[in-house]
Amino acid sequence: MMQRPAGWNRGTTSTELLLAICLVGVLLFFAIPRYISQSKQGQKTLRDTVVISVRAGLARFDPPPEDLDGLPAGTVCSVKSSCFQRVIPEGIVLEEWQKLGPRKYLFQRGSEQDVFFYNPETKEFSQQ
Repeated sequence: MMQRPAGWNRGTTSTELLLAICLVGVLLFFAIPRYISQSKQGQKTLRDTVVISVRAGLARFDPPPEDLDGLPAGTVCSVKSSCFQRVIPEGIVLEEWQKLGPRKYLFQRGSEQDVFFYNPETKEFSQQ
């Protein structure tokens, strides 16, 4: 069996521990902003996918429907009350969407909020 030199310890030194903590800190410094950026991009993609689907659904109508779903104002989209079902066959059940008025919708995720309006005369579903 090998003999260890005098003063050799099986634990880690405070220098090694400090180095490990600094390394983790540097990794987090670069990783966290990237994660937040990806999360915001995902929110925008989710919102844009729904908007594109509504617009594509509206293109099939002539004349366009007066209302996109027949739901009362204040309804939060869910499995029980699917938004946009008049123009998207399955409707949207994402709780990030809420109907604010007869032709006004809110997309909210975290601190981000976007309001969209539907104009049946022009068949537009757009953010304002």
